[in-house]
Amino acid sequence: MMINPRQKNCTRRSPSIPRELLRRGAVHLLPLYSLLRLSDLAREGIDRSGSFAFADHIYLGVPSGRTVLGRWIDALLLRMPAARAFQRRCEYARLTVRRVLESHRRSGEPVRALGVPCGIPRDVIGLADLPGPGRPSLLDRIEYHGLDIDPDVLDLARTMTATCGFGVVAFHCGDALDRAAYPDTTFHVIVSTGLGEFLDDDELLAF
Repeated sequence: MMINPRQKNCTRRSPSIPRELLRRGAVHLLPLYSLLRLSDLAREGIDRSGSFAFADHIYLGVPSGRTVLGRWIDALLLRMPAARAFQRRCEYARLTVRRVLESHRRSGEPVRALGVPCGIPRDVIGLADLPGPGRPSLLDRIEYHGLDIDPDVLDLARTMTATCGFGVVAFHCGDALDRAAYPDTTFHVIVSTGLGEFLDDDELLAF
């Protein structure tokens, strides 16, 4: 199944949100809109909702923004239940990969993991920080593959996983709904966070 490569890689856009608020008679929301844009998280969400940078900001959980007020607003947003749930899915993915890795401890064979779409793969990058015996020898048995439609994201992911200590790291540029984009191998664990909510039922079933 093939889709337009831009179809799921673009998010909703508005030529001017302030103008739209004025059109709707919601003048009282203009000060709130201006305040929210001081937060890096809110501004990324407004300008490019669903972007990899938006997700990564939540996964990292470090407040940032324009001025002290912007950082304070950013911290408030990161403490919201929705953001906490967002962070937990990354943590759960990381722990799942770790459990699979440890379950194959005795085999001595590589453990192949796939992230699709991988974005900036905080789920596996964080493995290096998890406590546990034999961590370095476990990490060098990971064969990690990341698939994403955005080549710029893959460049960032490649840089950020370079020092994780994995045995093999490979990235593939392609559409998650195109079977031909996937590496020709089998995997012990596959992680996917953030794509399902952008797909309709038929696309989700195909995925």
